Amino acid sequence: MIMVEHTQRPPRKARLVVGQMLYHAQLRVVGPNQSVTTGCFPAPPSTIPGSRCLVRLMPRGLWQSEVKRSLLSAHSAILRPIGDYLVKMIRMTGVLLASLIVSDTALAATTAELTAPIHQFIDGFNTGDVKSAYASYASGDITIIDEFAPHRWTGPKAPQEWAAEYDKHARATGVSEGLVKYSDPTRTEVEGNVAYVVVPTVYLYKERGQSTAEEGQMTFVLARVNGAWKIKSWTWSGVPPHPAK
Repeated sequence: MIMVEHTQRPPRKARLVVGQMLYHAQLRVVGPNQSVTTGCFPAPPSTIPGSRCLVRLMPRGLWQSEVKRSLLSAHSAILRPIGDYLVKMIRMTGVLLASLIVSDTALAATTAELTAPIHQFIDGFNTGDVKSAYASYASGDITIIDEFAPHRWTGPKAPQEWAAEYDKHARATGVSEGLVKYSDPTRTEVEGNVAYVVVPTVYLYKERGQSTAEEGQMTFVLARVNGAWKIKSWTWSGVPPHPAK
C-alpha cells in the first residue's frame, strides 16, 4: 500500500505507469473522522479535505481479474437465491406430481376389483348361498330390473324382494336348476366412486324338465364403499328362452 495526502481530484484519465507496466489504482480514502470510502482510478471518490488516500497498485491484467471476480461475486449473490428457489420449486412440483400419480394409481379400479361383487352375487345365486349373495350389495336403496313380473324392485330390501319373486315365478312355471354363467366384462366405466359394468351371461335352467337357455347380459352399477366395490343396481336383458344346445 502507498499512503498519500489527497487534496484535489485526479484527472479522469489518470493511470500509473511503473517501468513498462501499466497499473490501475484502487483508492481507499480515510477521512478526518476515520470514515472509509473506497474507489478506483480513473474515477476515484470525491476528495475530502484532510483525508488520506491509501492506494494499491496492481497490473492491469490482475485488475481485470479482480473486476471479473467482483462481478461474478455480485451476480452469484443475486442469482444463487433465485436458483435455490427454482430448484426448491422444481423438487416440490416433482413430489406433488409423484403424489398425484400414486393417488391416481391407488384409486384406479382393476377389473378384478370391479367384478368381485358381481361374481359374489352370481356365485351365491348358483350355489344357493343367500348370505353371500346379499353381502355383495351396498347399503341403502337398490334397484333391480329382471324379465319376470313385476320387473322392477327398488329400496333397501330390493334384493330380498327380488329373490322372493324369483322363487314364486320358478314354482309357477316349473323352473328348476337355475344357473348363470358369466364371462369377462365387455365394458367398464369408472368415475370416482361409481362404476358401470356390462357382463355377458347365459342363464341355463330346466322348464318342466326341458333344458332351456337364455343368452344375454347383466349391467351393473357399483359404488365404492370404504374402499370396496358393492352393487347398487343391476339389469338383466337377453333373448327369449329357447332349448339349450
